[in-house]
Amino acid sequence: MLLVIVIWAGNNVLTKSALEEDVTVRTYVFLRLLIVSTLSFALLAIRRQPLRVDRSDYGRFVVAGVSGFGAYNLLFVMGLSRTSAFSAAILIATAPIFTLLFASALGIERVFPRQWLGVAVAFVGIVIFVGEKLLHGLPASGDLLNLLAAVCFAIYGLTTQDLVRRNGAPLTTAWSALIGFVAIAPFTAGALTDQDWQGMQWRGWTAVLYAAVLSMFVAYTLWSWAIGRSTAGRTVPYLFLIPVFTGLFSVIFLRDDIGVYQLVGAGFALVGVALARRSAGVR
Repeated sequence: MLLVIVIWAGNNVLTKSALEEDVTVRTYVFLRLLIVSTLSFALLAIRRQPLRVDRSDYGRFVVAGVSGFGAYNLLFVMGLSRTSAFSAAILIATAPIFTLLFASALGIERVFPRQWLGVAVAFVGIVIFVGEKLLHGLPASGDLLNLLAAVCFAIYGLTTQDLVRRNGAPLTTAWSALIGFVAIAPFTAGALTDQDWQGMQWRGWTAVLYAAVLSMFVAYTLWSWAIGRSTAGRTVPYLFLIPVFTGLFSVIFLRDDIGVYQLVGAGFALVGVALARRSAGVR
């Protein structure tokens, strides 16, 4: 899980850098999902693994693909293009909060008073983080898009838990990625004609390949495998380490300045996530 976190933090910084000059948001998302879908099914073909899944899982695969691959990636990259890599990472790290809320609503987990306190603290952090921008007249649309992306990732985590146990991580990743690609293709394919392919430098291609091969194909499979070996509630706490590495990489490679209010809001959000995930009782 720590390896997955480092990969995702690096993807935040590399993608942010590439989106500023080399590749458009919709082209990036289209190519990323196309590549990972192709690689996933190629791996299954090499292994000669059957592609069939139980009919009772069709609905879950649709939800997993649309939420975790289609909607999450489109919302995340759109948000990242409008805010800093550190801000995006902080807000995506709130996904465990939404996982907890959904798990409680669906009766999957018992929620203890300490966890509800964590939810409250995390949302205070979000208010500080986003509110500071609004008070200074700065746009916060990117932050709001990343909050929606966090909701989608929470749905994906809960949905894939049973899918991985029944079908394995590679097959779950392959079908989820393909469904996500089909879902976002109508909204992103048109960008291919607008992309300046000749002006797309090595950084743009590196970002796309890194995002598809390492960040999605390898890391998503590892993430699904970890969820299948444990539970969504026990693996998602690792998400709050992503901002730590993203912030460090941003300062080193992007020369970003991280303000006091950002650090305070981030601190509240991450402490809230930690409290919310502590002493979870799974039914």
